[in-house]
Amino acid sequence: RAWKQDLVGTPVAAQPFPMGKLDSDSKTYAYAFSWKDYYAPRALYRLLDADIRAYVATRSFVGSTNSGERAFDFGTIIIPLGTQHAPADSIRATLQAAASEDGLHIHAVQTGLTSAGINLGSPRSLALEKPEIALVVGDGVSPTPAGEIWHLLDQRYHLPVSLVEQKHLRAAVLERYTTIFAVSGRYGADAEPLKDWVRDGGTLVLTGSAVQWAIEDSLVHVDLIEADPDSTFEPRAYASLDQDRGAQHIGGAIFSAEVDHTHPLGFGYDGGPLPVFHRGTVFMAPADNS
Repeated sequence: RAWKQDLVGTPVAAQPFPMGKLDSDSKTYAYAFSWKDYYAPRALYRLLDADIRAYVATRSFVGSTNSGERAFDFGTIIIPLGTQHAPADSIRATLQAAASEDGLHIHAVQTGLTSAGINLGSPRSLALEKPEIALVVGDGVSPTPAGEIWHLLDQRYHLPVSLVEQKHLRAAVLERYTTIFAVSGRYGADAEPLKDWVRDGGTLVLTGSAVQWAIEDSLVHVDLIEADPDSTFEPRAYASLDQDRGAQHIGGAIFSAEVDHTHPLGFGYDGGPLPVFHRGTVFMAPADNS
């Protein structure tokens, strides 16, 4: 197909950073911002690290702002002013930094009573704690996915991440953290300390082959989807062995997934299909509470 010069658009030299805004109102009851923005996690950690109390709305609501009624979706972050220990000037300065440096529009909500959905003081608004994060690294752990997670959390979101070798995953170390990430790799460490840590409320995030390891060591209890065996048999040539084996391996495929944006793991996503990348042949059956 012939190349047409008019198909070439304007060169993109740099991606413009989103413009943030902090609304101002003398009657402000609370501030709120959406979880949909890319740097919303960075803004939230900025607040929690400054000892500013923040809550997540697990239901949607319509709040009164200085620009009128506004709908707030699942996962909205709420910063009420009446329950804070930090000075009001300090809170506003931190929010201003979040708006300008993290590209968020932070809305000023005038009252805790809403015209629809939950009220801001509802039990459906859950208090958030500052996370203490560890990433398993070292012998046996794939460096590329570990580096990807470290870069996202530490460099982009400014969330401090401790790098812990799997041989050091013992109780005295684990109790320092609220969240631990484990990526693809070979895991031979004793899983009992991790089991106890998870039972005590720790959040274990697994990717790649770490999922298989966690299943085998009973760290998680999930059912796998097994392929039905092929009852037919046809002789195959030895020369086709590599090709046949390759057909049984999923090196990478893109699937269209439906995300429930009312579930905490789906907060910040819009409804509709979401393309996801899957590698490998491990498929988990839906959980009982899914």
